Amino acid sequence: FPDGVRAAMQNTGNEHRTSAFAGTSCQDCHMPVVRGSDDRLRRSHAFRVLGDIKLLTSAVLGRAARSGPRSFTLTLSTVGVGHYFPTGDMFRRLELRAAAIDSRGNVVARAPAQSLMRRFVMKQVDTTAGGKPITHRIQEEDSRLEPGAKREVEFTFPMETEGLLLHWEVAYQRMGAGMARAFDIDLARDEVVVASGELKPKGER
Repeated sequence: FPDGVRAAMQNTGNEHRTSAFAGTSCQDCHMPVVRGSDDRLRRSHAFRVLGDIKLLTSAVLGRAARSGPRSFTLTLSTVGVGHYFPTGDMFRRLELRAAAIDSRGNVVARAPAQSLMRRFVMKQVDTTAGGKPITHRIQEEDSRLEPGAKREVEFTFPMETEGLLLHWEVAYQRMGAGMARAFDIDLARDEVVVASGELKPKGER
């Protein structure tokens, strides 16, 4: 890697080795002990993540608090996860959404959605022996949830929301909307909401 700047596309192994869970094997979480058809206990070889809703929804904890008449702060952290979340494929991401809801249950305002993900750009960073440029995919930003750390995200609405119920959710997505359209994938059906919560109107308990 020239000057250490070219990003590994899938870096889960290194993420695990540098986390507080380095002493816990991948099999402990992703290959649980199950009872087979012969009634004997063995480790599952499914190694599912995307299809394991229980595993995904147990991975993230969110806490929200109002921070102004139009805003609130969402603090996210992982629970028992020994790597960044999400990890694996470079396009996996979390989409964070928030809506303000009136007393009749109607959505009256939405805050701009935010994404926690890896962002890449294509750059010419070195040349071959023949002098021809080589283009590498460079990781420019990584806002995913880091194991053992908390991330605060601020949501701002286009109107005052102190008298409104605020609903937030965190959706695990395999890819963004543009790529989903290119592959003819219904993102709304494909995603998994891994965390959600509500803030009552200010002054209401």
